[in-house]
Amino acid sequence: MKKTNGKLLHYFVALMMIFFLPLASCDDSDDDSADPGNGNGDNGGTEKWEPYNFQNHKSATMVYDFEFEEDGETSWSGTSTIEINDPSVTLTVVFNGDENVITADNHDNVEDNFNEAINNSPYLGAILYGGFWPTIFEDQELSVGASWSWSYEGNSVDLEITGKEQYAGQEGYVAEYTFEYEDGEVATYTICVDPDIPLPLMVEIVEEEARYHLVMTDYQN
Repeated sequence: MKKTNGKLLHYFVALMMIFFLPLASCDDSDDDSADPGNGNGDNGGTEKWEPYNFQNHKSATMVYDFEFEEDGETSWSGTSTIEINDPSVTLTVVFNGDENVITADNHDNVEDNFNEAINNSPYLGAILYGGFWPTIFEDQELSVGASWSWSYEGNSVDLEITGKEQYAGQEGYVAEYTFEYEDGEVATYTICVDPDIPLPLMVEIVEEEARYHLVMTDYQN
């Protein structure tokens, strides 16, 4: 098995640690570069996705398979089980065959405990926190055919919802977008989101010869 050079992984881990909390709470009304979207969906639907909002997930289980490929070879892979028992969060990660159990219960709300647990699992966190989703999807109405643009401090996104798919028995909207970083590098994202679930059903990130992939395999709430 080829050993990854970790370039893309390290970038997303840094992104997760530095930007997630500020972006999750920022108000785009103070950012003139944010585009509220063109609202050109096919049915004028009003469904919206609020990532990491666990208000309706006080007792839930979400299971994922995830992997990282480089130059067409799998560098690492694993499974993760996220168990929520308000307010505690238990994350069980099987990574390249080794099991690691992380329980976070230091806070009085699920969101902070989830953040703490994921921060202790950078391989999974790199995928779940690597996309600026709280800001990209903020106040956007989801419908097949909808598209919008977003920019923040030199990073930019052009997004389109291309259809619907099912994972773990749940149907979500498939959004495809390119993410251009301030240094000029470009990553291509495909993400499937269910407005009723605070985490994505599927994520695929491709940059040059590297590929991240995460898919939900079981969902209980």
